[in-house]
Parts: sequence; structure tokens; C-alpha cells
Amino acid sequence: MKAPLSISEKVLLFGVEHLGALLIRLLGASWRVRLINRDLEQNLKSQHSAVILAFWHSQMLIPTYTQRQRDTRIMISQSKDGEYIARTVQRLGFTPVRGSTSRRGAQALAEMVRQGRAGYDLGITPDGPRGPRYQARIGAAILARDSGLPVIPCGVTAKKRIELNTWDRFAIPYPFTTAVVRYNPPIYVSPDADRKELEKKRLEIEKALILAQQQAEKDVTR
Repeated sequence: MKAPLSISEKVLLFGVEHLGALLIRLLGASWRVRLINRDLEQNLKSQHSAVILAFWHSQMLIPTYTQRQRDTRIMISQSKDGEYIARTVQRLGFTPVRGSTSRRGAQALAEMVRQGRAGYDLGITPDGPRGPRYQARIGAAILARDSGLPVIPCGVTAKKRIELNTWDRFAIPYPFTTAVVRYNPPIYVSPDADRKELEKKRLEIEKALILAQQQAEKDVTR
């Protein structure tokens, strides 16, 4: 059972969630955003109840802005940092599902499956929350199998950005720069996929995300 928050912790959380959401709105409003192949996402949503949007952990800031107010479900760790992120994204219209590979992972994955089957879009970072960078974990393939939803590999980047000294080299785009979100062809996972097939799909998702990211890096310079 979690210990109750102190008054100072409550004040800090309140400040972070409100200021963080405001800064993302202001920063995002200044970007010149290009959504490449966005019709692919819309067409898939007309065929399925929802979709799974996959992008690398380092690039999550841009989708946090472009997907705002769409009630997308996203998995966020139960760490202290995760609490700040969860509170902030809720202000932007997301619904966090708390858990990660190291803590409450199975329960969180099951809840993501349930939400996907209920018709809500899902957002995932297959190399999160701790990496290795650009290496997809098998949870993305399991989520696609159990929810029956297609995974859309998304390449995300900004022309001018700061990369932090973190395990993922988390990217923060400059104000007024060009930002790109590229939606690439979907990956499906059979509902009968066994462990061997899931591993093949994990690699397929990883390669597709690497390709999407490479393409987005070229797109943003054009």
C-alpha cells in the first residue's frame, strides 16, 4: 500500500501537472506539424474499433501534443517520475494505465487490452520505460495479439531539438521548429500467435519502427 503524499509532495505534483501541460500546449502550438500518411490511421480506425500507435520512448513529447484530447490510453510506469507524467498527460486528455515491465506489468497490459477492445486507441513506447534504446519489448506484440488491433509504427522527430543525456536521449523540440509524425503500414498479430511467433512479430515491430524513424528524419528536412 502506497504511503499518503505529504503536503509538499501534493503541492509539487499540482504544480508539475498544471505547468507541464501548459508548457506542452504552448510549445506544440508553435510547431509546424506535418502528419504524414495520417489518412492511413483514419482508414484503419474505420475498419477496427481502434488502433495501437507505437513510437520510440525518446520521441513521446510530440505525440503528447498531436494526440491530445483524444482519450488515448497510454501505459506509464508506477515510479515517482511516472506519477508526474501521468498527472500531466491527464490534463492533456489522455488516460494513463499504470504499470511497466518491472512493476505491475501483467495487470497494466491486461487493462490496456481491455481498453483497446472497448474501442479506445492505445499509445505505446516499445523500448520504454528503461530501454535499451530502440529495442522493442515483446509486450507490444502481446498487446496486438490479445486486443486484435493493428500496430501503426510511427516515426516522430523535430528539425531542431535538444537531446537530453538520458538512456533514450529524450528529445525536446525547439519552439517554432518543424515537427513530423509519420504513420507507416500496420502490423497485425494473429490471435493464435505462440511465443515463437510473438518473437518474430516483436522483431518486425522493432524493424518497422526503426525504418519509420529513419524516414521521419528525412521527411523533416524536406
